[in-house]
Amino acid sequence: MKVRSTKQNPLLDLTSTPPSCVIDSKSSAQKMLFFDLNEVEFFEGAEKLLEIWFSVEDKSNDNGKELGLRSIPSEEFRKLVRYCNAEVVRSSKNEYIDSYVLSESSMFVAKDHIVMKTCGKTKLLNCVEPLLELTQVYLGIASIQNMFYSRKVYLKPNQQEENYQSFDQEVKLLRKYFPKGIVHTFGRGAEEWYLYTTDHTSDHTNEPDVTLEILMSDLDPRKMSQFIKCHPDDDDRKVTEKSGISDIIPGSVHEGILFDPCGYSMNGLKDNSYSTIHVTPQPHCSYVSYETNIQRENYDQLVSDVLDKFKPGKFIVTLISNKHSKCGSAPAAVEVIHPKGYQRYNLEKKTLKNYSVAYGYYRKDNVV
Repeated sequence: MKVRSTKQNPLLDLTSTPPSCVIDSKSSAQKMLFFDLNEVEFFEGAEKLLEIWFSVEDKSNDNGKELGLRSIPSEEFRKLVRYCNAEVVRSSKNEYIDSYVLSESSMFVAKDHIVMKTCGKTKLLNCVEPLLELTQVYLGIASIQNMFYSRKVYLKPNQQEENYQSFDQEVKLLRKYFPKGIVHTFGRGAEEWYLYTTDHTSDHTNEPDVTLEILMSDLDPRKMSQFIKCHPDDDDRKVTEKSGISDIIPGSVHEGILFDPCGYSMNGLKDNSYSTIHVTPQPHCSYVSYETNIQRENYDQLVSDVLDKFKPGKFIVTLISNKHSKCGSAPAAVEVIHPKGYQRYNLEKKTLKNYSVAYGYYRKDNVV
């Protein structure tokens, strides 16, 4: 989420309306600084998500480690995200994955695939042509095995840039590079989720692969207050730990950032798995996304752990898995996701060539 400025109200008594942001005062008057999130401009939290798999000729480093896409210099990826109107703000890596936290969401680069996720008014698909050029320059022949592009419906589509105000427009852009893709639509109204993929034509991957997303709305204000920069020296690591985010996948190495005046992004790495969280805390457009490719036989506990950190009023789960995944088919895996306090109102599924897809929509039990 990009840095934005806003106004702050004067000091108020603690007996006032519950604050979005409180700084403890040493004065006997026990005053607070009230930060009104409603004064922060609208931000479109729903991300555009692009994942491309390549068949690459391996390039090794000095230790003989096969790198594939990771042999492309990191500066080239920093340039790449600028085509989308975003910037790299943090980066890290492990033996398997290069991780980039962006001003608007995240990017992950593995040996044979790349995941790019951008929110706000970004133009994610502007990166496709320069990315394909990079693979040709640095890797020679790098044929595309598979491609997935997805997103939730926007709150304010008319505020998106040209060619990004409807999924049909985005598909038109994608067809220039992936002409044989097919559109799939899940859900209805404000909970619609779209997918464009070439999976029906691909002979993609003998490796286990899964993508789990939890897209949350109507977030608990008290939980959201953790993602406001109340003080200039607020510590990113403390936010990640105090919010409980660091406990979701134990053993992960996290790179989190708290934006000014509000918002939060985190990338986590654990072996060949990644996770990422993005928080838009403004009550008029509150949104949190969680995504991971970690392999689990059952995702019920993981989903419950994520929900506990943010307390959404409603959310959707999307799961894309191939036949080698530990969880088996995506519909069967989502079928057994029953987080306490929520009821599932919709379950939709689709079987592709190499993958299956499932979509579940949930609301709190007490919501009519």
